[in-house]
Amino acid sequence: MNKKIIYKSREELILMKDLISSSFINLEQLLNIKSYYNEKVPYHNFLHALIVAWKVLELLSPNDFNLIEIKSLFLAALFHDA
Repeated sequence: MNKKIIYKSREELILMKDLISSSFINLEQLLNIKSYYNEKVPYHNFLHALIVAWKVLELLSPNDFNLIEIKSLFLAALFHDA
């Protein structure tokens, strides 16, 4: 059985790289947002926020939303459990 295991810290790094490549945020800003999260919380932690933000960018279409709306939803996703 060949199951792929990605550890939390690795998944965080992968998602952070993807979000930085979106040009909506930089590393310094992401690390600042991370400081608002309690990493001892099992579900509503920074990794969860990264996943939600990534899904927001994946689902939103520039044809349906303007740049301000997309960035606002993106930032709300990153802070939603902070």
